[in-house]
Amino acid sequence: MHLQLDGAALCEVLKALKAHPAVSWCERMNSGAARVGGRFIRFGFVGCPDVLGMLRDGRLLGVEVKAAKSVLNNQFIENQDSSANAAKD
Repeated sequence: MHLQLDGAALCEVLKALKAHPAVSWCERMNSGAARVGGRFIRFGFVGCPDVLGMLRDGRLLGVEVKAAKSVLNNQFIENQDSSANAAKD
């Protein structure tokens, strides 16, 4: 159920971001893992936000979309903290 809610919200977020004048570009990032045949394949990277993009002024845009009861991944939180600290330097 949460995946459907997250997916519907993600579509709306992408529409809004693509129409926003401050956004240069944005794309959905599919991340996760699957077993294909005998191989285990990882898509994206751990902690990757649902949407990656760039603002017109050159700043990175990362958006994580969650349903009301969903929880943020700890790796995403750590990546966000690292990005904030790097921006301060």
